[in-house]
Amino acid sequence: MAKMTLEVLSPNGVIFTDIVDSILVKGVDGELGILAGHVPLFTELSMGVLTYKKGKEENYIAVMGGFLEVNANKVNIITTSGEVADNIDKARALQDKDSSDKLAMKKAGDESFQRAQREVAKANIRLKAIELLERSGRRPRM
Repeated sequence: MAKMTLEVLSPNGVIFTDIVDSILVKGVDGELGILAGHVPLFTELSMGVLTYKKGKEENYIAVMGGFLEVNANKVNIITTSGEVADNIDKARALQDKDSSDKLAMKKAGDESFQRAQREVAKANIRLKAIELLERSGRRPRM
């Protein structure tokens, strides 16, 4: 199977880079599947879990929106933040979700409610990445 380079970048630097077989990511208009040889593409991403396949193993990255560029068997993802599922501390992610839920409840009706809702969504995406990792038989950091 033909391969491609996947690079996930944030303002803080490189989150992930490797040679992969396929990528599944959430665009603003729906899910996008990318294989080697894909036509050039530039699109906006929604917050979600990026799944990439390398050999028989699927791996996951929590991506908090951004942009995807495909060109010449290289996929660049530029995101405000992201985490490889293997590196997410599950206890901290659960704590962040709980704190975000409580903040959202306090801010209901307040102008900062949307910000609180975004934090809840980010926490849920991190937990979804961990859930997918655990389903594959692997364990996240503790």
